[in-house]
Amino acid sequence: FIELDKIKNLEVELSTYCNAACPGCSRHYWGTSTKRPELVEEHLDVDTVTKVIKQLPNPQDLEIHLCGNLGDPLMNPRILEGITDWIEIFGVSKVFIDTNGGLRSEEFWRELAKVPRVDCTFSIDGLKDTNHIYRVGVDWHKLERNFMAFIEAGGKATWKWLIFDHN
Repeated sequence: FIELDKIKNLEVELSTYCNAACPGCSRHYWGTSTKRPELVEEHLDVDTVTKVIKQLPNPQDLEIHLCGNLGDPLMNPRILEGITDWIEIFGVSKVFIDTNGGLRSEEFWRELAKVPRVDCTFSIDGLKDTNHIYRVGVDWHKLERNFMAFIEAGGKATWKWLIFDHN
């Protein structure tokens, strides 16, 4: 077992829900947007992550990665509350979020941008005319409003682009 003081990174799947239907995602039958019937959709309670952080002797050295392997972390209804607590109460060094960006309101994104030590990676695989080909179900206009609200409010954003023939 690893010693608690050696833990510097946590990768957390906050939700297995997603607003997108990407054909390469393991949520779906390969190459389709048909959801796999064995997929259990649920949210991880942010308090579970908090309990883990409380056990660490040096939470200020911790980076939390909200990845989204089976879902988008922004689907979790308590994500903002969790991130704020982890940073303000425990002083975690950084929270990284990966998202398709097509969730939540512009106001949510402005609030998230105010939380220090949060980096957000937007998985945007094209522009207005091509993003929807892989990111099925993600509305470009909503996505654009969201990432612009986050950036304009001071949020640190990264654009991750998967290269396909169409984009």
